[in-house]
Amino acid sequence: LRHGGAGQRICLLHLCIHLFFSVLIWFPGLPSTESGADRISDLPEDVIHHVLSLLPAHDAVRTSVLARRWRHLWSSAPGLRVTDVKGWRSSDKFVDFVELLLTLRRGGTPLVWIEFQLDPSDFQFYELIEKLRRWIGCALGVA
Repeated sequence: LRHGGAGQRICLLHLCIHLFFSVLIWFPGLPSTESGADRISDLPEDVIHHVLSLLPAHDAVRTSVLARRWRHLWSSAPGLRVTDVKGWRSSDKFVDFVELLLTLRRGGTPLVWIEFQLDPSDFQFYELIEKLRRWIGCALGVA
């Protein structure tokens, strides 16, 4: 966590949101209340979109299995965070994921922001530079 007021609260909020959605993703039948009501699905769509924007893209996409209402919510979130490149084990799988991610968003809600968390030691990073330029252009609607 970052040290200091608002930054620490934001990081803690991101962690809590990530943990909450991780539980929902891995245990989709788990009710959120004793009565079995699904309270998170009752949130306004813009709130859900904001929360999905805070998640890494691969986790946001996983929420599509939670319920029929959630099937396409990730694709209209205003932000996109592409992280955990090493988790893909190969640059080809990572590239395929990002290409599909941007293709499935095409024609939908425009992105307000996109974040790539890449490390020069991830794969052959220099090979991804041109693709990264194209992805940013696609996300901004200029490609």
